[in-house]
Amino acid sequence: MKSFTLANGLKVVVHTDKTAPVVAVSITYNVGSMHETPGLSGFAHLFEHLMAQGTKSLKPREISHLIESNGGVRNAYTMRSNTTYHSVVPKSALKTVLWAEAERMSTLDVDERALALEQQVVLEEMRLRYVNQAYAKARDAGMAETAFGKWENQHTTIGEAADVRNARLEDVRAFYQKHYAPNNAVLALAGDVTEAEARELAERFFGPLEAKPLSPAPDLSEPRMTGETRRVIEDKFAKVPLLMTGWNAPARGTKAYWALTLLGEILGAGEDSPLYRALVKESKLALSVQPNFPWWTGPFNPGGPELFGLMTSLKPGAAADAALALTDRVLAALAQEGPTAEQLAAAKTTVELSWTKDLEQLIERAKTAGSYAAMVGDPADLSRDFADLMSVTARDVQDALKEWVIGKGRAVVEARPAPQLAIAQDPPTPAIPAQRPRPEGDPRPESDPQPALKVPAIERFTLSNGLKVAFVRDARLPLLEARLAIPAGRVSERPGEDGLSAAAAELLLQGAAGKDARALSAAFAGLGWKLDVSRGLESLTIDAAGLSRNSAAFFRELAGVLATATFPEDEVALWKENKVEELKIQRSKPDFMASERLKAELFGAAHPYGKPALEDSQIGAIGRDGIAAWARRAYVPGGATLVLTGDADPAALRAQLESAFAGWSGAASAASVPPARAGAARTALVDRAGSKQANLTISQALDLTPSDPDYLAFSVMNQMLGGSATSRLFVNLRVDKGYTYGAYSRPQALEKGILWTASAEVRNEVAAAALAEMRKEIAGMRDGLVDEKQLAAVKRYLAGLFLLRLSSIDYTADSLANYERNKQSAERELATYVERLNALTPADLRRVARKYLDPEKMVTVVVGDEAALAPQLRP
Repeated sequence: MKSFTLANGLKVVVHTDKTAPVVAVSITYNVGSMHETPGLSGFAHLFEHLMAQGTKSLKPREISHLIESNGGVRNAYTMRSNTTYHSVVPKSALKTVLWAEAERMSTLDVDERALALEQQVVLEEMRLRYVNQAYAKARDAGMAETAFGKWENQHTTIGEAADVRNARLEDVRAFYQKHYAPNNAVLALAGDVTEAEARELAERFFGPLEAKPLSPAPDLSEPRMTGETRRVIEDKFAKVPLLMTGWNAPARGTKAYWALTLLGEILGAGEDSPLYRALVKESKLALSVQPNFPWWTGPFNPGGPELFGLMTSLKPGAAADAALALTDRVLAALAQEGPTAEQLAAAKTTVELSWTKDLEQLIERAKTAGSYAAMVGDPADLSRDFADLMSVTARDVQDALKEWVIGKGRAVVEARPAPQLAIAQDPPTPAIPAQRPRPEGDPRPESDPQPALKVPAIERFTLSNGLKVAFVRDARLPLLEARLAIPAGRVSERPGEDGLSAAAAELLLQGAAGKDARALSAAFAGLGWKLDVSRGLESLTIDAAGLSRNSAAFFRELAGVLATATFPEDEVALWKENKVEELKIQRSKPDFMASERLKAELFGAAHPYGKPALEDSQIGAIGRDGIAAWARRAYVPGGATLVLTGDADPAALRAQLESAFAGWSGAASAASVPPARAGAARTALVDRAGSKQANLTISQALDLTPSDPDYLAFSVMNQMLGGSATSRLFVNLRVDKGYTYGAYSRPQALEKGILWTASAEVRNEVAAAALAEMRKEIAGMRDGLVDEKQLAAVKRYLAGLFLLRLSSIDYTADSLANYERNKQSAERELATYVERLNALTPADLRRVARKYLDPEKMVTVVVGDEAALAPQLRP
């Protein structure tokens, strides 16, 4: 990793990786919510949105089109200490992106329409992520206001709605002049770019920009808390209490900081966590407990005072004081006895895996390097930080606990369910001014030829037990990614087996091969491997990643689980008890409510795709013997596929797998799933009293699969309709009208067809208007021919995504796993995708839109406040 600084103060960091012809670009500005002033909370985040609203040479939102039409993706985020704008593009578009970022840094042009539009969009984001979500206010503002005294540290990054509404153009211009300058920014590049190329391009595009006088950094110092400060926050959408505890944290980079980092891993180690055992397993006071350190930032982008914290989801009726007292006893014992050698070693390997995975994707490398250079120092020091982490001893953890946690001042916030709580009405939404004409600006820079992608070689073999394996070697990092898919989803349940697929998946790691849940958790953590087990409609998937040096031992542990899972009686009983409460929480979430009603409307409860979430009585009927019998029948290697990518010798890898999985055997029995029969168009309204947004979903079950010849044309058509931030739904509902934070459409591939959905979350008063616009855009895809230039831009975007999906170890694993799941030939897709993509015509897209999208068969589901929505949704 190389660094240099231009004469105007712009820092540049370069990490060269020529594996794929793509480059990640990240620009981090040293400005975030802590730089705001009272009355303008949320302004740094609002400004992040405004940075897409045009410059001297870019029209509003043109930067999104510019990057996507060149085959790239872009996004941005705001934190307390920084705002970062990032993109990944084919190397041929690197000059274009750097030119656009230099434009934004020097000639931003925000008008009244842009400000009014983004104010509405930010307010929709606020409703989506804070007002309409359980625990959001308590977790963010509630904890900050309880722990800190200064306004700069207390207020949230999203801000207050009134402050967002009251922002004016003069505030925008003043903020831009104060904070957006080359001497307050870091440009980070990662990928197919050399230091020499980076120097030439940085000088060309950013060198002419002038430095600006910068505002002094705010004084964020806070006295350490004394005693205990408690606060209760009523939450309309919460179903169970959430108890949060926070202690002052040491400065980033100190011995105590790294010690608390490892303590967080020890306390968050799942079944092997002493807190989890005490609160969830033994006392049964909690559904879950999770450390949170740092609370708001991270080791690569620190800013302002921080907390070492814990978040505990309590069971209904559990006393917060009892949970706090038990937490204190566990922490006191750790401070007295220290972590065991095994716990500390496992925490270190977990951190090693986490830090290594942070380097897996080019964009994460660029963001990490940029944030580090902006807020910590020379990114070359990352290796020193890692060494400091690995040098932490058990005594260091004990000392940090005693210095910062045991008996020290703390903030305690409890979010309590309050369904009767009234939410204040929003003021009327003002009209958005018309767009003023914009003159043409400077010409875009030249584009370079795009180097061809080297298609990865896929090695395939079948183990003696029938498990199919696909492997792609990538030795850039000492990692392996694994994606195991077993056809054992909910559709595999037979009559009388409701819930067994979920129970088996969620209890799989609770005991096997002579180990209990704690021992299994410790074994995987000690090897530096993490795995996620999930059960979908059609399959059980195990997604895992870990240190390649321990792959043989990991495979042995995994095979032992699959072959000998025990499903202990006490674990089954606890799972049943907790599952009832977890489903209560799920049933309060708009997305879950929409999904449940959608399944019922499209398929019906009798169809395997339409089964609703489990009822309490069904959970109560589940027993250990039934789970074990179901797993023996369903969890077999016959019909399963294992995708592996990463650092391994193919011959050695095959030998490891043969040895590890020799004891796992069995042939799969195919599930019987009838075709889905589409009915007549209809609209269903699901009441969520008090909801500040309406969740809109339009859906149809399609007789189409990814292996069909029409699938590519359909996916391109869907991309134009709702695949990204430049698609028709997004541009109409967000960019033109400010109705929503995002509007998208997507096809979900199932064995018997495609579940296609278009969705958006909008404020209540525009629900009917938004639905009308969504239907208009769907009809437009059926009735008209798309513009040739627009289609060419979408083709370039999708060709760029094709490059990106093969640019990292995890992306490659996900891509191959998708091909396998969709019964597509990965070799064919990799060899011919771009050629087939470029052959599509506007007529092809209209043909598939007319063939598959039928408004007369579409189901509309609206989740929201029935009293507010019913009058406008009546026919």
